[in-house]
Amino acid sequence: MSALCLRRWLIAAAASVGLGACVSPPLPVVQASDYRPVLRSTLVSRTDPTFVQAQVREGGYWLTVLARRDPAVALVPVAVMRHAGDGADASVSVQFLPDARNPVLDVLALEQLYALMLRQDALGRYCLAVGPHQCDAVRQGGSHEALLRELAGERKRTASFAGHPFTMTPWRSISMNAVAAPTADHDDVAVQVLDESRPMPGATVYFNRAPHSGCAARANANGIASCRLVDQHGDDGDHGDEDADTQVIVTYPGSVGADRVLLPTTFALPVRKS
Repeated sequence: MSALCLRRWLIAAAASVGLGACVSPPLPVVQASDYRPVLRSTLVSRTDPTFVQAQVREGGYWLTVLARRDPAVALVPVAVMRHAGDGADASVSVQFLPDARNPVLDVLALEQLYALMLRQDALGRYCLAVGPHQCDAVRQGGSHEALLRELAGERKRTASFAGHPFTMTPWRSISMNAVAAPTADHDDVAVQVLDESRPMPGATVYFNRAPHSGCAARANANGIASCRLVDQHGDDGDHGDEDADTQVIVTYPGSVGADRVLLPTTFALPVRKS
């Protein structure tokens, strides 16, 4: 699809107008009254333009549409997320819709999209498509962590086309690896935290196992963070076999500075065999 066709498609989608052969597949029709302000995030470089989101049902999917307010066309969709299933059975296909004429707006849209996807279920399967065609998270999906890393890479790539005088705060993707816990007890958990493949001493991460067990740990000199899960409702001790097959979600909350952003991310610990 040409840049002009893509631009016409996005404008027409915002106005709920079809373009025949120029569109495949069409975007969902969302009424302007269905949109709500996005949650504010420190990851987003600028407060202007305004971004909004709406959720609609389409067949067997819930669709979340992220849009930018544009004085010329009211609302311009910048991303569509198609959700199916819940928890570990969830699949989310993410479609980013770039503005062929304005990479700066694309950078801001990707920042909003990262913040939005960060709040999704860490156990689901995700895929990312850029442009008019969708991806299939059921067949092509990867981890939540992988999607976030891909979005960060797309932001970096897009910014390279923006040119001067546009500047943006560099993003760095943080990753985590499963490592041996201090004991074989399922309540003892550990990960290694990495900043661009280097151990990240001092990083604080949070472990959570549904329904309400968790702990926090600070990484040592080798980037290893470990702790023992405790019942947040005060019921310490053995949590029973029902917890053994529940994956532990590890969250790094991120750090936003003037000269760099260490991105928040998640990691699903593999279930340990008994």
